[in-house]
Amino acid sequence: MTHTQDDHETYLQQLPPLVAGPVLRRVDATQVAVWCVTTTPVVPSLALFSQGQPVDATLHCETIPVGERAYIQWLRAEVSLTEGEDYHYDLLVDGESVMPDGLSYDDGALPRFVWQRTVGEVLHGSCRKPHFAAKDGFCAADARLAHDNSRPSLLILSGDQVYLDDVAGPMVLAIREVITRLGLYQETFEDSAVADSHALWQSPLSLYRRTELLPDIEE
Repeated sequence: MTHTQDDHETYLQQLPPLVAGPVLRRVDATQVAVWCVTTTPVVPSLALFSQGQPVDATLHCETIPVGERAYIQWLRAEVSLTEGEDYHYDLLVDGESVMPDGLSYDDGALPRFVWQRTVGEVLHGSCRKPHFAAKDGFCAADARLAHDNSRPSLLILSGDQVYLDDVAGPMVLAIREVITRLGLYQETFEDSAVADSHALWQSPLSLYRRTELLPDIEE
């Protein structure tokens, strides 16, 4: 199928404002930190609620462009939290919520968090490889949270959460599509058989023979 320039422009207009996240990265007594990726440099607002009422907070944001249509947004809200109290949060762009559906186990509700001084239950995951033969541990965590209103104190992800040296072919193709659609910036390589990420995609070895492109290093 041949795509025209008009098709490309139409697709760009259909890109959602939010393409990754929000990820709740840190919560303590005085701050809430959220990470996300937007398709425009417009800084989203982080709105916090307690018992349905807005919570006063001072918002700080760092924006890092990583592509023509990809901006990492690091949002940090200075706030005074009450221990053990439920808080909900929302992301707004131009006054409209951009929160994806399905992030909450309560139908139609915004995702929530609870700040507590002591660490209780901890969920731990390590070495996540989508094409591994075993079942995905995140599915087990999802099932656990869907049937239990209590929340673990921490989610700790250790080990290789993405196996950069062992990526399934279909995943590589999906990554290529994301890079193209978001216009992610090219990466250059040192001491490599290919000069940059564009040359990597053009190489016939890039799909299932990537190990042949890795440099030989003697220790």
